Amino acid sequence: MKPASWRGPLLAGALAALVVLVCSWPVLLHPGSHIIGATQADFYGIAFGMDHLARHLFGGAWPPLHTTSLEFPGGASLVVTDLPEMILLAPVTRLWGPTVAFNLLQLLHHALAAAAAWWCARTLGLAPAGRAVAALAFAFAPALVGTTFNQNPDATAWYWVPLAAGFAGSATGWRRAAAAGLCVGLAAWCSPYGAVMAGVAMLLLLPGLDWRRWGAALGTAALVGGGGALVAWWSVRDPSSAVFKSGAEVALHGSAQLDQLLVPWPTVHTNLGWEASRFVHDGYLGVSLVLAGLVGFAWSRRWRWLLLAALAVLLALGPVLGIEGGWQLRNPLWSVGNRAGLVRLWQYHRYGALAVLALGLGAGWTAQRLGRWGWALVVVVALDLLVVTGAWQRLGAAPAFDDGACALLEPLADGPVYDLPPGGHELWLYSASCHGRPVASGINRPDGRYLGNTLKNAAGGDAGKRLAVLKQLGFRFLVFHPDAPQGLARDPMVELAGVCEVARNDAGVRVMDLQDCALELPELGPLPAPRPRGSAERRAPRASGQDPRPR
Repeated sequence: MKPASWRGPLLAGALAALVVLVCSWPVLLHPGSHIIGATQADFYGIAFGMDHLARHLFGGAWPPLHTTSLEFPGGASLVVTDLPEMILLAPVTRLWGPTVAFNLLQLLHHALAAAAAWWCARTLGLAPAGRAVAALAFAFAPALVGTTFNQNPDATAWYWVPLAAGFAGSATGWRRAAAAGLCVGLAAWCSPYGAVMAGVAMLLLLPGLDWRRWGAALGTAALVGGGGALVAWWSVRDPSSAVFKSGAEVALHGSAQLDQLLVPWPTVHTNLGWEASRFVHDGYLGVSLVLAGLVGFAWSRRWRWLLLAALAVLLALGPVLGIEGGWQLRNPLWSVGNRAGLVRLWQYHRYGALAVLALGLGAGWTAQRLGRWGWALVVVVALDLLVVTGAWQRLGAAPAFDDGACALLEPLADGPVYDLPPGGHELWLYSASCHGRPVASGINRPDGRYLGNTLKNAAGGDAGKRLAVLKQLGFRFLVFHPDAPQGLARDPMVELAGVCEVARNDAGVRVMDLQDCALELPELGPLPAPRPRGSAERRAPRASGQDPRPR
């Protein structure tokens, strides 16, 4: 490979990474204690998954599909999303911790998005200014920036999308068509959202009706990506899966709204009543990209790319077209998508990244037509996507929650941990990644489904009975975290178990040993056993007032 062939993508990726690092500069100083994304949203659960995978791989064993490390004692089936990248990052996770690996993944996805979009634009014949517009647009597409802010690098391996589009759009024979299918297949293993976007791009951009091209593309995609698609489908459909949601829990708030497409300031939502945990669903396309993209499509007569942008917008709007708080109209495209199971991928706004890629390439053709003035368009798009939208703030950094509980538990005996206050913010999953003990929390669940039902039915709100349930089910330690959200609220369980305290630190964290303590608790009799794996009855109902998390 000639140096000139990789120099442009490498430079584009390096510049995108530099922008993210400048915006999240505390991560440079404290990579193990700060998180890219100026919020405290989904980092904690994903960090648990990365640590869970790395612990087993370096212990010489593949992680068990069903584990009691979370949702103890019932456990849950856990498939780590974005498995290929998590395996590649396992050495980083094991040596420097999941926070460092998480930040590296956040950074890489923006860098690889820029590099892949630059390569795609070059493959389609764009000049350097046009390539820069396309790389900038996709690397900082509002949907990608918003998902980084929500701290979901497990879903943002989207660099396969411009690679699939570039191969498909330039396929003159079966080899490039097969390469497009390969990108779709690999995307299926890394991100179901990326696979949908790459698949739509490939199907729309493959030229002609040559059966060799189509056979090579579809056959390679199915052969390579079939397993990944099956794993993703199973993980959201199986009731015992850690990320399972019933149909009623799949919300529409992940859709883009028609009035958001040209509004650069997304609505910021507070997550589960925790002020520090916020998320956005950003459907903004970029006014500069829309205007320059439409001009570029008209000048270059790239109508297929215009159709791709329009189709991606329909995907991003989800099952219902409408404006926030206003009228609604059913999206006919999703009557097909729902039957294919795409309703389970309910963060629909993410498909807006595909629209931005298409518009970025259209704007690239405009920049090419403008000659040396094309670089002015690069500046305009940069100001639009990074400054006007406030993306530079959302690409900031937040400190990871750490109140010293792991250090208190380290010298104590092994045993499962029940953390108070319970909450759906997954903080206690993150704690499990440092103390390595089973915990009651699950993905978006304050208690495991079996434990939640058991506490509700056997104890209700009685603190003594709840402690008796925990002790009978094998929980060793009760850990109270006053600095956690709602941590200052009075909890009768903590007061009752206070005589069992075995450790405390300056932050007020208290550790109580439920097993090695003469605590008088009510007699409960035998408790129901966990339901068989896969049984829908294992699910505990979601507590009222909890919003679905960005997943």
